[in-house]
Amino acid sequence: MRKLLPILALFLFFQNSISQTKIAVVDFQTLEDDFSILNITSQFPNLLQTELSDFAEFTLVERRDLDKVLQEQEFIGSELTEDSEAISLGNLYGADFVINGQIFKESENEIRIDVKILHVQTGKTLGEKVSGKRKYLSRMAELLAKNIHASISGSKDRVKELQVASQSNKGMIFMTLASTAFAGISFWQSKIAAKNYKEETQLSKIEGKYKTAKRWQKASIYGSVSAVIFGYFTLKRLFSDENSEYIYTQKPHEFPFQFSYQKDEVKFGLEVNF
Repeated sequence: MRKLLPILALFLFFQNSISQTKIAVVDFQTLEDDFSILNITSQFPNLLQTELSDFAEFTLVERRDLDKVLQEQEFIGSELTEDSEAISLGNLYGADFVINGQIFKESENEIRIDVKILHVQTGKTLGEKVSGKRKYLSRMAELLAKNIHASISGSKDRVKELQVASQSNKGMIFMTLASTAFAGISFWQSKIAAKNYKEETQLSKIEGKYKTAKRWQKASIYGSVSAVIFGYFTLKRLFSDENSEYIYTQKPHEFPFQFSYQKDEVKFGLEVNF
């Protein structure tokens, strides 16, 4: 029995190796000249690779090895957007899929990431997209990794959106409770002050007690109005998505035609979606 254990372990090792899918994540590109977008473009492949490594079915080509080969073979990053170059790189590493993409600036705070999934053997390409605030870059990588896994494995477990933040309602709830308590106390005090005013018989004290009663009455009104306002906005936030932030993706699609060219300091590009 002991003699069979090493053979069984070796069999399981090779079986596991055969069932795994090898993926190469290469550099992403951008047509933006914004420094922060350029920085995001350089770091995103590493984030995506980290998220993809969580799936046991995937084997990832080390980024350091990729960079070394790219330098030796004198590949230019923009060339890898061409399927033929990406397929050559994939064959060089025995990768089943090569993943690259482009990053676009949609607004001052939001970006869109287009990911291209190239099947090395067939040359077929599929794409995934995600849009969201740039500060949620790691969560965008997480969402894309899940959907890339779904696309490659043929699973239907795709994620259409991912809630990434939710503002706390504690402040609004506290203000609602505080204003309600103030309104209740003011109303109670106004009743006591009104009773004292009505029962007062000394002319010198009547005016003072009347003013005190009016002040508590006004305070009760202000407290009630504040409680209603804070209560309204608290309920509105509790039962709506206004206090939440999401990142969004789209269904799998054939990747849009994209072309980019750079010579010296001049850079231009074209994107056509079908």
